[in-house]
Amino acid sequence: MPNDVDILTNKDGAYEIRETFKDFIVKPVSHSSNSRYESHYGVLSRGGVRVEIIGDLKVFRSGQWSSLQNPETVKVKKVRFLGMEMPVVSVESQVESGYFLERIKRDTH
Repeated sequence: MPNDVDILTNKDGAYEIRETFKDFIVKPVSHSSNSRYESHYGVLSRGGVRVEIIGDLKVFRSGQWSSLQNPETVKVKKVRFLGMEMPVVSVESQVESGYFLERIKRDTH
């Protein structure tokens, strides 16, 4: 069972989501970085579901900042939700990117 829903978008999309769902914001979207990740990050909660908004996500690897996933190779699937068809990054792509491993390490410490 997932702990949250991550919305991966660009910088402008992150701030647009913040404005659209301003009544549900828990942590406003702002530029955020640490030694591993950089993005425009915020959190909202709707119906008890935590939604992380992540714009222009970059990861620090091999001494440089780069996109977490290569847009050329990322596998996207379409999922129907609330009558809308939404693109989601496949589990396979998340595993290949190392994202799951990073989340597991972060969540268990």
